[in-house]
Amino acid sequence: MALRGMRIRIQYYGTLEACGVQSYGEVEDYSINVISWLSIAQNAGTLAPGNTDQIEVTFDATDMELGEYQAEFAISSDDPDLPEVIVPVTMIVSEFGVQASAEPSAVCLGESVQLDCEVFGGGGSYAYTWTSEPPGFNSSLQNPTVIPLENTTYFVEASDGVNTGNSQVEVTVFELPLVSIGPDTSICEGENVTFDAGSGFTTYEWQDGSTTQTLTASVAGIYWVEVTNEFGCPDQDSLILAILTVPAQPAMPAGPAMVDIYEGNLTNYATTEFPDILSYSWELEPAAAGNILNNGFEATVEWDVDYTGQAHLSVMATNICGESTWSDSLQITVVNTTGISDLEQSLDLGIYPNPNNGVFTLELSTQEEMYINIYVYNANNAIVYTSENLHLNGRHTEQINLSKMAKGMYTLTIESKKGMLSKQVVVSE
Repeated sequence: MALRGMRIRIQYYGTLEACGVQSYGEVEDYSINVISWLSIAQNAGTLAPGNTDQIEVTFDATDMELGEYQAEFAISSDDPDLPEVIVPVTMIVSEFGVQASAEPSAVCLGESVQLDCEVFGGGGSYAYTWTSEPPGFNSSLQNPTVIPLENTTYFVEASDGVNTGNSQVEVTVFELPLVSIGPDTSICEGENVTFDAGSGFTTYEWQDGSTTQTLTASVAGIYWVEVTNEFGCPDQDSLILAILTVPAQPAMPAGPAMVDIYEGNLTNYATTEFPDILSYSWELEPAAAGNILNNGFEATVEWDVDYTGQAHLSVMATNICGESTWSDSLQITVVNTTGISDLEQSLDLGIYPNPNNGVFTLELSTQEEMYINIYVYNANNAIVYTSENLHLNGRHTEQINLSKMAKGMYTLTIESKKGMLSKQVVVSE
């Protein structure tokens, strides 16, 4: 602080002189204390409502005696609610000084800050003790790194064993924005969808470089957007867009091609499991053969216990874009072996020759009049020969030709109201 003098002379007329006798006037002498250790870089300015500004303050301890110096800043404005703010400032001139700093002093949540403690004066090695408010941080390093979760004041004490000094620094933490463009989604071929990042962000940037709040897409791929808030803090969200078509034709149902009601009237079947399918529809013909209990890519058929004969099972898939065509139908032979012993007693069956080259003779003989169905199955339970509603009353001979079929084991089955009778046929030549 420096002492300065000022004289004020006032007279009614004439020329004023700094010294001399003053007639018809007045002379006043003043002593003025000028704060030489404190200065500001900006004395006036304009600030828009809601904005902030920084005023650079310079402390100069050159040629100052040791001690504590205090002053006040008076900040005046045209704010009717707060026309003046008084800001007290203190400068301590000491042979041992401590200055804490943070770089940067304002961060987005999750970012790191480099703290540092600079010591002036003293000698030897220094010991450092860092703490914080809110509590939770402690360190003995000179320049520790921190990741604050909220606005935090960091305190440091430094000592050379003789002298001790303290300082503090504040770090401001800005909240991150929160953006969401939704979950992974699908559209049908030829359609488009609009993703909306939401309003209220300062900037938007999509994966294609566009900077609008929304983005319209019609091509499969990964879409992302990054936004920033008023503090420049970022957040990002992404999703996968799939383009769907009408489902392809499902595979022919897989499952038993021969069902014996006597062994149980529930059988399971399955087809292709496509992604993004809303439902599967199963169809059993004739409807009198039974009921379908569930309609996923797997289905259970509950067979009517009084039904025997041929049935056909097919399936169709549906997604948001439409329905597939029906699958190829699986032909299923439904029998009931409850009365198999009755048919054995009523019908004599012979196969000649067996093994054979695919051509063989079936000889049937009965003492009763009856109607029968003849089926030949391959190893996959697929029917390769059929003769239905054959009238028997005595002796019957029938030649069966499987010469165009693969070598292997075949099953010949005869069905009637009295039950079912089966024999193995070997095609080997």
